[in-house]
Amino acid sequence: HEVLPSAKRIAVLRRPSPHHDEAFAKVSAAAASVGLAVSGFVVEDPGNYRPVVEQARDWGAEALLVLASPELARDASIIARTATGAGLPTMCEWDYMVRDGCLIGYGPSNGELRRRTGVHIAQILRGVSPGEIPIERPTSFTLALNLRTAQVLRLDFQPTVLARADEVGDRGDVLRFRQRD
Repeated sequence: HEVLPSAKRIAVLRRPSPHHDEAFAKVSAAAASVGLAVSGFVVEDPGNYRPVVEQARDWGAEALLVLASPELARDASIIARTATGAGLPTMCEWDYMVRDGCLIGYGPSNGELRRRTGVHIAQILRGVSPGEIPIERPTSFTLALNLRTAQVLRLDFQPTVLARADEVGDRGDVLRFRQRD
C-alpha cells in the first residue's frame, strides 16, 4: 500500500486449492480494512497466465498479488514478465521471486525456515517423536525490492520502504541483491 498509495483495486493470482481459499479470505479481510477492493483470479496451468492477467487488467486491477504455491513460485519469471507487460506491479509471497522479476517480495525468511527444518531433523534423528515437536510459525520475514522492475513500471520506492528492505536489486545489467546489515 505504501508503494502504490493511490491503488484501490488489487488482483490476487491464486491456484484452485483449499489453502488458497483460506489465504484469499485473509487477504480480502486485510484489504477491506484499508479500503482496497480485491478480486481473485484462479490460474490452473501456465498457459493461462496471459488471459488471467488480461482479465485482472480488464477488471481494473492496479496491482497483482501472487499467492504462495510451488507452481506459482516456479513460474515467477513468466508471471512477472506477463504482469509487467500489462503494466501491473507484482507483489509475491517469497523474496526470491523478486529475482525473477516481481516488483516486491515479502514473506517468511527461507534461510530461517531451512535452519528450523534442520533443527527438527536433528531432533528426530536423536529420537524425538515428530508428534512431540511443537508446530512453529515463522518469526523472521524478508522484504525484497526489484529496482529494475520499478524502473520499467515507472515507479519509485519511497525512502522509508527502501530503508526497511532486506534485499534491493540494483539497476545493472545483471540483477544483484544486497543483504541489509
